[in-house]
Amino acid sequence: MKSGYVFKTVNEYLSEVPAEQRALLQQIRSIVKKLVPEAEEKISYNMPMFYLNGMFVAYAAFKNHCSFFPCSKATLRNFSKELSSYKTSAGTVQFTIDHPIPPSLFKKIIAARAAEKAKAYTASPRGKFALPQKMGKPAERALTNAKITNLKQLTKWSKEDITQLHGVGPKALGMLRAALKATKLSFSKN
Repeated sequence: MKSGYVFKTVNEYLSEVPAEQRALLQQIRSIVKKLVPEAEEKISYNMPMFYLNGMFVAYAAFKNHCSFFPCSKATLRNFSKELSSYKTSAGTVQFTIDHPIPPSLFKKIIAARAAEKAKAYTASPRGKFALPQKMGKPAERALTNAKITNLKQLTKWSKEDITQLHGVGPKALGMLRAALKATKLSFSKN
């Protein structure tokens, strides 16, 4: 890895990781994309991070190990028995090429983390069907102008129609999809 280099994309980051470590990290990436397709992937803290109504999970390669960051002490505590053979701290699990975390355990952890995020979202003091916060002012204005003030109103719109609203970009769309999923709602199929 380039010391002191600031990565701009996840693919750029992964291209600098040694092949054996890259394979482990790409496995995590693939699992998250499959289980939580609405999570937004980007570089944060100079490593790959997924966002789902805030930080979701991250991963990184280091000289002698890889790390998985579930961004939740509670999730780590809930899997402490399964992770007992790995070095852990308050927010990370370290693993190596010789002692990788099995994909089945990653799937359980990621699913639990998604459930934790959904529970936190639906317990919002703004109400179960409130629109996500921090979508950005342009998206908020576009939805307000379209008279969409909550998720139930959003279900009357198709995903394609929402993307046509000026100001609703990929970030806002991902947040809206995640919020709908968390409340067991969906965009209109029309």
